[in-house]
Amino acid sequence: MATSIKLSTISKVNLRSFSIDFEYDFTADHDRKIIADNGWSIYLGRGLDIFELYPKFTMGCAAQENRRCRAFSVTYTNQ
Repeated sequence: MATSIKLSTISKVNLRSFSIDFEYDFTADHDRKIIADNGWSIYLGRGLDIFELYPKFTMGCAAQENRRCRAFSVTYTNQ
């Protein structure tokens, strides 16, 4: 979890430069979701683990658009 917190902190700092306030909470329930401040919620069926494994030194390592995805679902709701 320490790695997740470190990455989330880096993301928070990076997103601040785009005027985006990013808050995270790892003590919440196990649901994988993103809750926006405009009433929208995004539920990620697989979380962010959507990419298939790829060998090092391949195009998938260098560019995300070259990675194959695993099957997953996304649900959008508006409160």
